[in-house]
Amino acid sequence: VLAGYREIPGFAPMIKGVQMIQDKVIPLLAACKDNPDALPTNAVSWSGHHYLLVSPDFRLSRPQAVALCGKLQGHLLAIGSLEEQKWIASTFLAKCTQPLWLNGTCVIHTKQWTWANGEPWEFKNWAPNQPDNAGGSEFCLAILPSGLWVDQGPAAGYAFIIEWDR
Repeated sequence: VLAGYREIPGFAPMIKGVQMIQDKVIPLLAACKDNPDALPTNAVSWSGHHYLLVSPDFRLSRPQAVALCGKLQGHLLAIGSLEEQKWIASTFLAKCTQPLWLNGTCVIHTKQWTWANGEPWEFKNWAPNQPDNAGGSEFCLAILPSGLWVDQGPAAGYAFIIEWDR
């Protein structure tokens, strides 16, 4: 139906036989196909931004999640303040039993964390002993259902929140 999903790395093979993708992702892409500035009707507004929890049962690697967010003209969630963290926890995390991808990445040679969308890194909420870069390959950021942050490798399959800066 939509050719655009084929451009997402590793996505085309997943499409076949996966009901969750048909139920959750294709409608998101279809809703934005004719009007790229449109937001999904179930996106939630807070402080000038819009957010959408992609089903907590639906999991993608971080590169796949980033690609899907880009197709929808958004990005993975970037938490810039304690107030936003509290709102995210009360609005979305109560529905989750697994981690969610965040938009943070670590520049490996400097070990500095940044938000991939360019937002200033002014707030952090690390779990104890995090980030730990276990195995030398944890340069992506995830949020636990508790609201604490952990570093993670990009191949893990997590749900995510899409954020639009509008």
